[in-house]
Amino acid sequence: MVVVLAKGELDQIALPSADLPPVADVPAVDLSAPAGSAREAAARALVAACEEDGFFRVTGHGVPMELVRAAEAAAAAFFELPQGEKEVEAPTLGYGSKQIGGNGDLGWVEYLLLGVTPAGAAVPASSSSTLPCAAAAASATAASSSSAPAGPLRFRAVVSACTHTDTSPLAQPETTWSNITRSTRTLLVVAAWCVTHSFWQPTSTPFDSHALAPPIDCCAARADVPPCRAARSIDTPWILIATLQELAPITHASLGLLDEYTVAMRRMACAVLELMAEGLGLTGGELARLVARADSDCMLRVNHYPPRPAAPAVGAPPNLTGFGEHTDPQIISVLRSNGTSGLEVARHDGAWAAVPADGDAFFVNVGDTLQVLTNGRFRSVRHRVVVNSERSRVSMIFFGGPPPDEKLAPLPELLVGDGGRSRYREFTWTEFKASGCRTRLEDDRLARFEN
Repeated sequence: MVVVLAKGELDQIALPSADLPPVADVPAVDLSAPAGSAREAAARALVAACEEDGFFRVTGHGVPMELVRAAEAAAAAFFELPQGEKEVEAPTLGYGSKQIGGNGDLGWVEYLLLGVTPAGAAVPASSSSTLPCAAAAASATAASSSSAPAGPLRFRAVVSACTHTDTSPLAQPETTWSNITRSTRTLLVVAAWCVTHSFWQPTSTPFDSHALAPPIDCCAARADVPPCRAARSIDTPWILIATLQELAPITHASLGLLDEYTVAMRRMACAVLELMAEGLGLTGGELARLVARADSDCMLRVNHYPPRPAAPAVGAPPNLTGFGEHTDPQIISVLRSNGTSGLEVARHDGAWAAVPADGDAFFVNVGDTLQVLTNGRFRSVRHRVVVNSERSRVSMIFFGGPPPDEKLAPLPELLVGDGGRSRYREFTWTEFKASGCRTRLEDDRLARFEN
């Protein structure tokens, strides 16, 4: 599916014809470096990257690539749905298209906005929110929801419903998406859909005629698909799979995957911030706690940039803006894409550089809040996404933000190098977001908080 834009809107996101920017030499930071000289070197490399460009890639992160690719595949499958079906799911998954925020910014993009609950699970954010406001909308959505928590609790409930007894290894808390077989995953996707739609009631008993209560007829609306009914054998779930696999929407299964992915991203963000603190000579976990707290304002954004439309007319700009130039307002952002290029970062001199795709690493951006905390020592990187490819780009970005009422100002330990002068006045994260809601993407949100 493509993003539908009127002609005038298409003109707004067209980029002038220009030579391809040089490829960025992105420094790498190894999170798995052992304690001692190797970790000290990794910490120094991280600090240097944040000072120079505010952008680096992380290796040795420990995130199972099988989980990453499964989450990417689930997201891609959702974006392949017909436009009408995606729009129906907008309240559930925070879906939006082409409009980035509420102040007139457009892009060749469709997206999901998911807030992060205290347990780390993903919940829908408002698709009309601006970049700094989306997490606030997500928090309000989560607070007003009366449904059971997403994430691990939902996962274990589904597993319990799919196994012979509660003592099965699959029903244990340590079971994750990345360490079960593909056939079991298929079973869980279907079971999750059935439970979500009240067609299948979880029980803790072995499968028998009572394991499906009441007997279900969830496919009766489709004349070409026979109805599903309870059976008195262990093969019941496989009957469900055979019948429902074609019909099960990807949306609710995607949430389960994105839950686990989000937990992994939050863990990685905290690990990056801990190593960063070591490089800065900080103690006590001042940086990591801002993202790790139960009330930390974090979110996950999944962007889909469809292939560039058909070959442009002679003289028309060859590139489109997928996501306009901006900085991220949070502390740090952890980004990964499906191997398609398009991300560009602005260097110190303002020139753009193309970020090469990396199949195994994650990219990390310094955000506006981290620039404030370091009194400008670290640079909030300006970046954008350009669409000039015949291949779709799917990116998933975890935004690590502080708690809403957290008072933000340069850390006292980092004022020594500036003679004790603070470049920014104190403000709360809520105040900063409210200010950001009134800006365009490319605006400098920090300017009004400078001393």
